[in-house]
Amino acid sequence: MPVDEDVLVQSQYLRETELSLWMVVKNWPVPIAPGCESHLRHAVEQAAARMEAENFLKDRQRNPEAQANLVKLLEEMTLVAQSEGWNELHEPTFFKALDKLCPIWPFC
Repeated sequence: MPVDEDVLVQSQYLRETELSLWMVVKNWPVPIAPGCESHLRHAVEQAAARMEAENFLKDRQRNPEAQANLVKLLEEMTLVAQSEGWNELHEPTFFKALDKLCPIWPFC
């Protein structure tokens, strides 16, 4: 059965979008606890899926917007961690940051 080329291209864009967002997380200068990293991984996957559903994967303006909003999320998480006296991001920092920032596209 032949594979639809459009499906392959869309799948490639989805993987590239996930990777570009995930690199923002992996390059964050504050350590991230494993449980928090799991939540961030899921958020990145969901964000890329939302971008796909809204037909924004190939949009040259929306992808940087998603990355910038992920930086805002990580910055807020870092502020929460500092206020708690932590030197790494934990699960509560993720949820408190989302509570404060939502709705922040494409994460909520």
